[in-house]
Amino acid sequence: MAQQGTVLQKGQIKRKRYVGYEELAAAVNSKRPQHESKGQIEHVTADLVQMRAHGERLSRLAEFRDEKLKILLEALAELDQDSAAEQSFREETFPDEVAEHAASIVCDPSPPNTTEAVEVVS
Repeated sequence: MAQQGTVLQKGQIKRKRYVGYEELAAAVNSKRPQHESKGQIEHVTADLVQMRAHGERLSRLAEFRDEKLKILLEALAELDQDSAAEQSFREETFPDEVAEHAASIVCDPSPPNTTEAVEVVS
């Protein structure tokens, strides 16, 4: 009887071990194969490289636009200064004409003549 109990215990231990092996095999089989995972990793890596390159291009474009904006703002400021200097010069040199011109602009209620031909320059 003792021998049968020992055999029974060994059988139960063996059975538990095999159940554990089956669970481990099921977990391994449920995972993706290594070559498939490597393919996905390579694909994502290529996408990241492409996205970085696109980001760098956009960054360079933004820098270019910022430089262009800075140049335009400087030109606008220079034009404002020139306009103010010209206005000041006119007021100092031709004070009567400036006053008459300002009055004619403010007091002239007539609409502009729209029947005149307009030349379009392209």
